[in-house]
Amino acid sequence: MVQSSQEDPGWEEQFFALKAYQRETGHCKVPARFKSNPKLGRWVMTQRRQFTLLMQGYPSALTAERIQRLESIAFTWSIRPEPVKTWNRKFQELKVYKNTFGNCMVPQRYQANPQLGTWVHTQRRQYKLMIEGKKSSMTREKAQALDSIGFFWAAKPSSASRSNNNAHHTQHARIGQEMNNSIGLVEDR
Repeated sequence: MVQSSQEDPGWEEQFFALKAYQRETGHCKVPARFKSNPKLGRWVMTQRRQFTLLMQGYPSALTAERIQRLESIAFTWSIRPEPVKTWNRKFQELKVYKNTFGNCMVPQRYQANPQLGTWVHTQRRQYKLMIEGKKSSMTREKAQALDSIGFFWAAKPSSASRSNNNAHHTQHARIGQEMNNSIGLVEDR
């Protein structure tokens, strides 16, 4: 049998610490490795994990009362952004990049937007996994959207990168060229 919050002094102590954190910061997104109060960071992570277990139908120490109390202070059950929104936002950023530079060859370490460079690299890696029949976040719809704006599935050297002292960071990968060929992309020369 699960104790009520009032019967669990440890839960109460952390809940009050969370309320103080929320008053100070305006939110309940305590970092998992919160240096000022590591115990609070772990406790918040545990509440999210217990909530996930409960939602999946598994036993959980999280009661309806605890959920109500946490929600009364605007507790955030998920700290990760929705993957679809994130993908769509990065896709729009890639379209802006293409309009600016004329291609989708974002350097992996693109200083103006490092997250976009990482995202583009991730799309190539996820596409390769999908082609190999492995678990992947890439879908045919995403691949088609990327194809529609001239995305290359393998980074390749461009004349701009050679003449502009590696302005475009590139990777040479035989598998990547094969992937481009397999979907009908022809390398321009």
